[in-house]
Amino acid sequence: MRKMNFVCTILAGVVISASLAVAGGLVEGSDARAEPMKKALAALVKEIGAGDLEKAKALCAGGKTDVEVLAAYVDGAAGAKAMRAAITAKFGDIPDNRLLGLDTDVDRMGIHDFNTVIFYDDPDRAASSADSPLGVGIEFKRVDGTWKVLSLVSSPEKSEDHLARLKLYISTVKAITEKVKSGSYQSSDDAIGAAGDAELQLWPHTRTAPPATSPTH
Repeated sequence: MRKMNFVCTILAGVVISASLAVAGGLVEGSDARAEPMKKALAALVKEIGAGDLEKAKALCAGGKTDVEVLAAYVDGAAGAKAMRAAITAKFGDIPDNRLLGLDTDVDRMGIHDFNTVIFYDDPDRAASSADSPLGVGIEFKRVDGTWKVLSLVSSPEKSEDHLARLKLYISTVKAITEKVKSGSYQSSDDAIGAAGDAELQLWPHTRTAPPATSPTH
């Protein structure tokens, strides 16, 4: 992930720590109590990467807008894979760390030991300082005893903003794929650069304050 992601993740953990007075508790990502959230997010990531929206929706406890964001994730990851395949077919194998895309960003998404999980006073709500490819903070909800991802967007981030960036990304990578196939790029570096510029559209370039994970649903 980009350095900004890492720094914002740490800062988000600090903000969450300040919320303990009104929260049910805070644990590190290495804590056994964070394991259900880790598993819930890992299962969702797997289905996003596989391009299976229906299975991904079954693992999501969010509302209409959350599902729209999830669907855009699935489309965006699939578009990134198609772009990657086109570039590889045209120019040969390129290491993933050179060719940036939402597909590999999603593969790396998860709750790690350096993240935190906060349990709200509501026993069926939690959040993590873990970062998605678009921002810091992931929300969780327990449904019938099973923890699910409620939203890949956490306050003060807005689902509508994430959705807009995902749609822009999807259209951009489709255009890159077509340009690769038509021979518009003279070298692999040109295509890799275009893919990198597209990936930068996913993450907001400026922040006035680190996002805090708090109930928004």
